[in-house]
Amino acid sequence: MAQETAWGRIRSGVMVLLALSLSCAHADRPASPHRLDLSFPPLSAQETSRQQRLVAGHGQFLIGFGRAMPTSGEDTRVDAVPCQVLPSGLASCALRVRSPGAVGLRLGVRIDRLPEQATLRFISPNGTPRAVVSGVDVNASLAADQVAGASGLLYWSPVFVGEALVLEIELPVGVDPEQVQVSVPQVSHLFRLPWLQTEIHTETDCYRDVDCDKGAERISRATALILFTDADGETGACTGTLLADADPATEIPYLLTAHHCVSDQPKASSIESVWGYRARECDGPAEVSQWVRGGADLLALVKSADSSLLRLRQPAPEGAAFVRWSTALPLEGEPVFSIHHPHGKPQKLTKGRLKDYLHCEDVAYCGEDADPDPDGIHYLSVVWTAGVTESGSSGAGLFLVSTGELIGVLSGGLSGCNTPDGADDYGWIGYGKTLKKHQWP
Repeated sequence: MAQETAWGRIRSGVMVLLALSLSCAHADRPASPHRLDLSFPPLSAQETSRQQRLVAGHGQFLIGFGRAMPTSGEDTRVDAVPCQVLPSGLASCALRVRSPGAVGLRLGVRIDRLPEQATLRFISPNGTPRAVVSGVDVNASLAADQVAGASGLLYWSPVFVGEALVLEIELPVGVDPEQVQVSVPQVSHLFRLPWLQTEIHTETDCYRDVDCDKGAERISRATALILFTDADGETGACTGTLLADADPATEIPYLLTAHHCVSDQPKASSIESVWGYRARECDGPAEVSQWVRGGADLLALVKSADSSLLRLRQPAPEGAAFVRWSTALPLEGEPVFSIHHPHGKPQKLTKGRLKDYLHCEDVAYCGEDADPDPDGIHYLSVVWTAGVTESGSSGAGLFLVSTGELIGVLSGGLSGCNTPDGADDYGWIGYGKTLKKHQWP
């Protein structure tokens, strides 16, 4: 997370709508082709330049940007997609979208009307296992976004590898296909997927693999790489930590990350999390263990401590750990450590000590909710003796070596491969008793 300031990590075409109105044929009409193939043009010079800036940037770690389907020409203008009615009476419609040169893709699906009996399938032509989502889950996700006050809502498809993705909608017998009104106004064109790269440690690497320290095993199993997409189609990556609640008999998937990573409900709804993404032996190659899709519900935001508390809509993966936390103020000089995904890389470990306490006014990321207590302790300043952080590490937990309890959330700082002595700032979860204030279970 190399940065020139404490705010560094978090700084972060024709725009027209493609209407995909699924007015399906009735059973007594001739079956028509059930898939429409649509392709974006190659990246423009402006988009190519933007991609290069994002790749080279030191702000928030982004892996994709939004593109809107141009529909100005007769060859690309589409008002309706015909459906194929199967002998069984099922109705099926499909749209294939291609964004040339993309390493991966997410579809931004606009749902104007969708029967809850519908089944949405997202299928990659490259053979990746498909993702199946029910109409109930899609409508519930968008309803949560709407309740939170969002507008212009999109349902973001799962992340898929490759430059093309198929959306298929199936309706059971007896459901009127005219009740389906769906559009795809946007995609997130993913230009890098870090977990596809096999990483092997080198002598010049400034990171430390988490597997090089067996004492970090439990915290490692509570740490995930999280992906999220905003309303403009920008897809980013941060780190999150799975927290235990007050009842040791339950395993509710509460996830803590940075406010600047997930700051609203639509972003939370777009979340996918990657678990067990780490080397299987010290300085060895890495692999992804499990993937959790389905988004999350946003429970609490504390901007002045750069913290967001989420609840995943799907269970935590098998083998995941739920870590303990403490709102007690740690002592200056206490040994601490953090596990994170710098630049979306496999899990890395940093070790150091608590250097200082910081007020909201001492950091760039500070919110209105700090006003009642402008001199309170909001952040913990940490210096490292082993390892560094980078963009993508944001949201990682800060842990006490003595107890293994989480005490903070990575916000920003000066640490990096070129500045290993730079301090990092962690939002203190004890600020205003953040978790208790929001009725933490």
